[in-house]
Amino acid sequence: MNINGRPETSQLLETLLTTNSLAEAIERSANVLGNPLAIFDASYQVVASSKRSAPDEAWREGINRGRWNYEFVARLNRILAERGERDLGEQSPAIRPERSSRSASPDHSDHSVHSAHPDHSANSNRTARTGLTGHSGHSGRHNHLMRKPAILTDLSERRRRVEGLVLDDTLLGFVVILEHETRLEDVDEQDYQLVRKVLAKAVSMERAAHFHSNARSTEALLLDILGGRFSDRLLLMERLRGSGMEEAKNFSLFTVSLSGYLPDNLREEALKKKLESIFRLCWSVSEHNHIVILAAHTGQPEQRAAAMQTFTSLLRQHQLLAGQSAVFSDLLQLPRHHRQALRALEISRELSGSPFIRPDSVIFPYEDYKIIDLISGLGAEELSGYCNSAVRSMFEHDRAQGTEYARTLFHYLNSGRSIHTAAKGLYVHHNTVYYRLTKMKDLFGLDFSNEYQNMQYYLSCLMLLYFWERHRA
Repeated sequence: MNINGRPETSQLLETLLTTNSLAEAIERSANVLGNPLAIFDASYQVVASSKRSAPDEAWREGINRGRWNYEFVARLNRILAERGERDLGEQSPAIRPERSSRSASPDHSDHSVHSAHPDHSANSNRTARTGLTGHSGHSGRHNHLMRKPAILTDLSERRRRVEGLVLDDTLLGFVVILEHETRLEDVDEQDYQLVRKVLAKAVSMERAAHFHSNARSTEALLLDILGGRFSDRLLLMERLRGSGMEEAKNFSLFTVSLSGYLPDNLREEALKKKLESIFRLCWSVSEHNHIVILAAHTGQPEQRAAAMQTFTSLLRQHQLLAGQSAVFSDLLQLPRHHRQALRALEISRELSGSPFIRPDSVIFPYEDYKIIDLISGLGAEELSGYCNSAVRSMFEHDRAQGTEYARTLFHYLNSGRSIHTAAKGLYVHHNTVYYRLTKMKDLFGLDFSNEYQNMQYYLSCLMLLYFWERHRA
């Protein structure tokens, strides 16, 4: 095909000169190439796709899903690395193609990647890797894939041509062309070049006209991490660039339950922003009746303590409860720490009113409930088998006689063997605690002089009381 004199080409050039419509540009580009095409940005999102029919299930899945599949991206990068088409020392993906559900199967893991220009030398590849920095965080090492398209096979019966959209040395995303009505080789390279330029300009104008705030893009990123959609650390590092998350070393995750929320004329979005303002550096997102807050550990310890006090006060004001994860540094493990925060909230509800939960608490750190979480996975017989026999006998005595030796022992050991503190927790006189401790020695042979033995007593009380409170609930 030659671009000269073709009405489709004239219409595409007219689009470039007279309109900023990306939808119109992509439709006319599909007419020029004689094939369906789609544009994806550097954050895996579908920017636009042509309406041209595409009887290809894998293609439709990618468009409907609205993003590339990260697993295939990682596999493609490994293939490119093996072929020497990217610098092995770099830590970010070279290209991001759409893939079908077939490629997730081990039977389809050997995807083929072919250069559209096999005559390019190694020296030209090395030269192309230098000196370009893009808005999306892609640096010069991607030039060889920005300017040299790749032909992808084995995704379905139809091949894809993938190439970068570059404007003013900035990588805006990728255009993926599906071979359908016209063989990829039958399209003149001048047509491909024209389409690239028109679409890059249209994408740039679309961004300017419909600017998405950084907060919104980081919300999408945070949801992707929480959803465990990253199977490759390199992909995660690429997405983190420019978000601010990559600069923090340690994090805590808070999951705020909205089940008891009292709006007080403050809508959920306003509440989220108010919670965000407490921490010096944080990101938040709404998810399933929760507000999830990822807070970076910044500033001095006293500043973080003051922020936690303000956070606690705001939660109390609106009758909110929050689970808190353990401190962590690896964002790839964010889903696990999110589950920790959720589990801390669940335990606080399960054991509300028990000696394990302070009645005035609104924040429940998972660190405080790790052992309970471990115990919760055991059955009644297993719990009983791990318990100290004397404490188990004492617990059975309590259930049969209505005494409270086990609860008294738990409060006594939990308070560092302070009779007065234990009495406050039990709402009894300290002489009552002293009397019960004496009876425990007489009836069950407990000896508090050995600290290892005390630890066994404590863990046994923890297991038995947890089982009883959960059963009662």
